[in-house]
Amino acid sequence: MAAIFWVEDQSHWIKKFSPVLENEDFDGRPNSLAIYNFAEAARQKIALTEKDSPPDVALLDARMNGNDQAGFSVSNALRKKWPQLPIIYLSEHSGTEIEREALEQFSATDFIAKHQNNVEQVLCWR
Repeated sequence: MAAIFWVEDQSHWIKKFSPVLENEDFDGRPNSLAIYNFAEAARQKIALTEKDSPPDVALLDARMNGNDQAGFSVSNALRKKWPQLPIIYLSEHSGTEIEREALEQFSATDFIAKHQNNVEQVLCWR
């Protein structure tokens, strides 16, 4: 079972990607998908989670609720607690300063553009 920690503020993306993430066979067992719509709720969950119980991967939207730094604040909290955790940004802001920041300043494992044609396959492959 892959434990996926996902922070996304837009319901249409949650509806689009949830079935894919829940049903993709990453290791032969059902996946656990924890979705947070706000950066603050995600940071609170991170603070309350035991250090020895990290998720397998974090998916973060970079810009949430009009705040360009929301996803990065979650990334900082995740990295502080679990430095080796793979963090993938799933964002509409590819090819922008936000993508550069995610990869360079916040050490994202990957950055995937939500609007590409085969995004579901790319997400599961990576």
